[in-house]
Amino acid sequence: MRFTDTPVQGDDGDPVIQTFYAVSPLKHDFDPEFSEIDWEFLPNGGWGSPVPRLYGITWQTVRLEPWLAFNDKFELPEVKAGWHTLVVQVMGGQTRWFVDGRPVGQHGGRNYPVVPMALSFNLWFSPGGLLPPSATPRVYEQDVDWVLHVRQAALSPEQVELEVQRLRQSGHATLDTLPPPAQSWPIAAISDASTGH
Repeated sequence: MRFTDTPVQGDDGDPVIQTFYAVSPLKHDFDPEFSEIDWEFLPNGGWGSPVPRLYGITWQTVRLEPWLAFNDKFELPEVKAGWHTLVVQVMGGQTRWFVDGRPVGQHGGRNYPVVPMALSFNLWFSPGGLLPPSATPRVYEQDVDWVLHVRQAALSPEQVELEVQRLRQSGHATLDTLPPPAQSWPIAAISDASTGH
């Protein structure tokens, strides 16, 4: 993914959050089957902190109003804007997190995913702190070069890169190997942004 720390148009300073995450539906407060794992890049801070950082979060469950969340997280203020390879291994009761091949976090116990999740990308804003409206609209971007999902195997970051290279060399711009979703919401597998897929 390519994270950016300034808008491509307009003033800088909004608490933008650029994300890659896997999530299941939250059916009700404290849903015991809710599962979520998030990468969140916050170049202007957010979630109550002014610190720019890459945030990794594994969720067990949550109540939205009033807010009460059960999760585990880590924060990496040294990760800056630019291209980064993000890997999460989810296996054997643990999630293991890597940035550019470097291990950066590990979660487990009650925060381990318990149901299938959708793979998703989004760009949103942390509550509070938005700049006031201006004559020039603010436009933000994040780019995704590829996504790889491998079932029932915990590939190392090096193995992930080799598999992506193998798929590209074999001519695959898009190859969806995920099972059909149990719900009517989108799930993605591998995508190559350079071909528009």
